[in-house]
Amino acid sequence: MKKFFLKIFQFSFFCVFIYLLMIFIWGSFFNSKISKNLNYKPGSNGHLFTRIREIEKYKNIDILFVGSSHAYRSFDPRIFQKHGINIFNLGSSSQTPLQTKLLLERYLYKINPKLIVYEVYPATFESDGVESAIDFISNSKFNIDLIKMAFKINHLKVYNTMIFRMISELTGEFSNFKESLVRGKDLYIPGGYVERIDTLKNYYQHDHNLKWNINKASRSEFESCLQLIRGHSIKCLLIQTPIRNDFYSSHCNNEEIDHYFRNKALYINFNNSPEMLDTSYFYDEHHLNKTGVFVFNELFIKQIDKIKLLNGTKSSKD
Repeated sequence: MKKFFLKIFQFSFFCVFIYLLMIFIWGSFFNSKISKNLNYKPGSNGHLFTRIREIEKYKNIDILFVGSSHAYRSFDPRIFQKHGINIFNLGSSSQTPLQTKLLLERYLYKINPKLIVYEVYPATFESDGVESAIDFISNSKFNIDLIKMAFKINHLKVYNTMIFRMISELTGEFSNFKESLVRGKDLYIPGGYVERIDTLKNYYQHDHNLKWNINKASRSEFESCLQLIRGHSIKCLLIQTPIRNDFYSSHCNNEEIDHYFRNKALYINFNNSPEMLDTSYFYDEHHLNKTGVFVFNELFIKQIDKIKLLNGTKSSKD
């Protein structure tokens, strides 16, 4: 019987070794585009690699932004600085509330913002979190919280990417990586903003029965984020950044979504702002370009000044 269990142990060890070896070979020598269940991508869209390293320099800021690409593509630190407001943008691609909570737990105490602006694009609340988890595993600093996140997502691609990231840590590959501030049409601006200049040229037809769906897991993590913020006695503002009006109006449950967020915290939906209806302000259906960001940021600053969310900070009236 002992020999039987010994053989099982030896065979299991051999299988694990082969599995790890195959992940190393596949991740090292094959393009992630042909890999269905492994997608390690340091320096991917959104500049999370650079943003995570830059935030170490910040503390006691006026506003911390969290949320999806609608956060890091919508708030330009240079515009806020002209109004005497210091910000940092911790948005990331397809960031779900699970990843938002991870970031808040890591950095909230250290940077100590006066106000947290939580961008709540409804589509991220229906995501399974796999894309954002892979982004974090590939670009964020390695910590036990990444492993906990992987177990919560519970997806083979996330596990494989995590294993390859751990291997890259051991080999030193990750520590030698450097990210360019320019990626295609994107330019990273210090403070966490990613600038895009071009304008949408193709127009889309939409079914007017589209519906946003907030899944149970996202709802739970989101409400946990709000409890965490309140526990630090920090003001919180929930916002929807502007998206193309034809895309927004194609969804039939916008009022229901507004009702949900309005009942959780102070909330502003900027899709209801007439100033943001110009289609030339967008480079795709739901992201602002550089021109749109300028118009939106000025509107946003006036709004937070009006409701006095940053008392004692130089504002748009000065």
